[in-house]
This record gives sequence, structure tokens and C-alpha cells, in this order.
Amino acid sequence: MLGLAPAMSGRDVKARRSCEEAARWCVLIASGKATDGDKARFAEWLMAAPNHLREFQTVESLWNQTRAYGDDLDPERGVIALFPGMERNPGQARPSLLKRGKRLFMSHVGKIAASLIVLLASLAFALTDARLRTALWAPQHVYQTKIGESRLVRLADGSIIELNTASRIAVRMTAHARTLTLERGEAYFVVAKDRARPFIVAADGAYVRAVGTEFNVKAVDRQVAVTVVEGTVLVANNMAKGGYSGQAMTWRQSLTRNQQLIVRRVPGNDRHETLVSNQVNAKNLVAWREKKLIFDAVALREVVADFNRYNETTIAINDASLGALAISGVFDPRDPVAFARTVAMFPNVEMVELGRSRIILGLSHD
Repeated sequence: MLGLAPAMSGRDVKARRSCEEAARWCVLIASGKATDGDKARFAEWLMAAPNHLREFQTVESLWNQTRAYGDDLDPERGVIALFPGMERNPGQARPSLLKRGKRLFMSHVGKIAASLIVLLASLAFALTDARLRTALWAPQHVYQTKIGESRLVRLADGSIIELNTASRIAVRMTAHARTLTLERGEAYFVVAKDRARPFIVAADGAYVRAVGTEFNVKAVDRQVAVTVVEGTVLVANNMAKGGYSGQAMTWRQSLTRNQQLIVRRVPGNDRHETLVSNQVNAKNLVAWREKKLIFDAVALREVVADFNRYNETTIAINDASLGALAISGVFDPRDPVAFARTVAMFPNVEMVELGRSRIILGLSHD
């Protein structure tokens, strides 16, 4: 076996266990013997904790790398060469794990699977450096938009992603899963049905699983909003258990058409969230796809924040009470000046343009 430190902390033990679970899932799925029930449990396991997806990605990447060495090489030696200091104990021989190929794997599943689980879990556990993880696990494709831009992306499986302004998403498509990470901004998803490959979107700690549905994810200013337009999605996360430092519990919530879940991060503590569930008009919330912003009694400060995502010309409010003003209407997100002039039509509201880059809304004191 690969050498491990003689003593591990509680955190290390937990991380090691997570790596072993990821390795077991990888070996089971790669064997081709996973049942529909196994695949459903695999999807549940992926979302049970934020680190599960990362560990599986690392293990899967290691698995793919070792396969690349072919039948005449011991893949473990090649991996050890990449990561010095991980040699197994001197004098302890190990036959090539993949040398004899699929025939041996199928005839001695137990031994081979056990060896592979030990190897993959040990390697994954050793990769604690973020730079090594990044080198081994790079998204297949990254798509992004600038301020004011939108972009339509068609994935190989037939799914569609529509990116809103100032957004960035990383996409990884494998034979076993479709994993996407919305790093910032907003995206609309039309998911092609494929029950054998879970479609999971991660955004600031929230995980959304969908099968053949349409939904929107917005990750802006430490807040994630998941809105369902058609079908059903499952949203999950990991959060600290109140009063029990270091312990974790997972919440999950199923959403259907015209439902929205908002996850708000508590400043200064990334492990706590505030959950808000709403019944909404989903079509209005995704009207940005038609170059519209639709508001129904929304506070001016929130409307202004939305406008500022779309434009180099930003709007500021110089009076807190004005920020609470309720705004309703349909607006062009690309025209902040027209919007500001509309707001300035309210009694005692004035607008000041500072060149082409800034607009100030305030209360007049005549």
C-alpha cells in the first residue's frame, strides 16, 4: 500500500473516508454494473456534501490518467513519478492493476476493485494542494460573458445554457455525470433527459440536480437564487449545525414550476445560510432572455443593483429611504438613463448625470 502518515487528525480521517467513498463509486460505475438504483444513490451522494463532487472529480481524473498508460505499463509507477514521496513500502511488490485489462477485471472483480479503491483513494487523499487538484481537474469548457453581453451555449448532450451579463460557467461532461459550476452571474438551463448522467449545477455552495427540466440560477453578491420554469429540481447544500462547531448537516429542497429558493450567505461565515422559499412568476424573472427586466413592487435598491449588472453606466442612490421605493414595470436593461428618468418622475425624486459613467438618484429638499 502507499505510505500514509502514522497518525491522522479527525479532519484527515473524514477526508480519507470521503476519498474512499469516491473511489468505490468510480470503480462501480466504471465496471458497467451500476444499476439505476446505484446511479440514483450516486447522485444523492454527490450532493450530500460539497467536497464529494471535488473528491469524485479527482478520483475520476486519476482513473482516466492511469488508463492512459496502456497494458504494458504499471500506472501506479507513473503516478508516483508525478507525485514523489508516495512510494509504497520497499520490497512490497504489486502487480499492474490494469495490465491484464477488462478480462481480468471482470473475472476477479473483488480483488481488482479493492486494489483500485485503495490506490485511487490514497492518491486522491494525498492531493490536498489546490494547485495539484487544479492541474488534475480542469473543466472541459469555460464560457463567459462581459457586462451587457449574453451567450447561448449548446452542449454535446443536447442541453442548452443561456448566459446572462457578466457571467462565467465551467462545464464538465463525462460518461457518468454532467457537472457545471456557475462561478458568477446568471444562467438559464434547458436540460436534455439522461437519467444515466446526473445534471448538477454548483453555485456558491448550492447544488442543483435536474432531469429534463428548465431552470434559472443567479449567483450574485453572496446570494444564490434557483428558479424553476418547467419540471422539478432538487437543491441541496451543506451547512454548519447551529451550536455544534465542526459538525455538518445537509438540507435539501425540491422545487417545481414557479417556485424559487434563495440561499443567502451570512457575512463573515461561509458555513451558514439563510433560506427563503417563494412562489413566483418564473417567466417574469427570466425575462432577461428577451432583453427585459420585469419588476412587481421591488425595492428600488434591488432594481438598481440589477441594472448595474448590465451596464458600464452605474446608478447610485444617495438616500436610504429612497432605496425602499417600490418599483413596478417593464424596462430595457441596456438603457439605465431611461430607467433613471422614469424614477425621477416620482414626486420629490431628482436625477443627476455625472458624465456617461454615473447617475445619482436622490430626494429633492425644496
